[in-house]
Amino acid sequence: ANSYLKRCVKKGWIKITTAPANRYLYYLTPTGFTEKTRLTSEFLTTSLALFRQSGDDYGAAFAQCLRLGRARILFAGLSDLTEIAYLRSLQSDIEVVGVYQTDAMKSNFFEIPVFSDISQCPEFDQIVMTSMEQTSDLVKNLGEQFGEEKITVPSLLLNMQYRNDVIENDNETTNI
Repeated sequence: ANSYLKRCVKKGWIKITTAPANRYLYYLTPTGFTEKTRLTSEFLTTSLALFRQSGDDYGAAFAQCLRLGRARILFAGLSDLTEIAYLRSLQSDIEVVGVYQTDAMKSNFFEIPVFSDISQCPEFDQIVMTSMEQTSDLVKNLGEQFGEEKITVPSLLLNMQYRNDVIENDNETTNI
């Protein structure tokens, strides 16, 4: 932390002054405020772009499910993507029957039941991945149990190589 603060001082982003009893006061300089504003704007722009892209990807995934005649969907994984996928499901003829999360800490998500045991899940036509953690392991395990054709992985998750070693594919939405 000290090294980081020294770099910020060197860049002119913060100013340090001494205070009584071996304490220091840190002030954000006008240059530091400008940089903080830039970083905040960049973060918000990136977050909004991620929200839009993931919403579009889930919309495409649901359209593909409907083309295949698979309207009863089970989400696999609880994450920020689950909420985005759920919001997109409300704009289609998809019925979300549940969420499968191995270490579920809650029993429902927006009044959708959450299951930690896959055998307890209601009947479904397709599994749509909404997990952002250990996606490749989850895809592999579910694929072995239900068959690769029953799993849809939106392209957003396929492109998250820095977080997941998901199966590489150039398709928009991939059934694995």
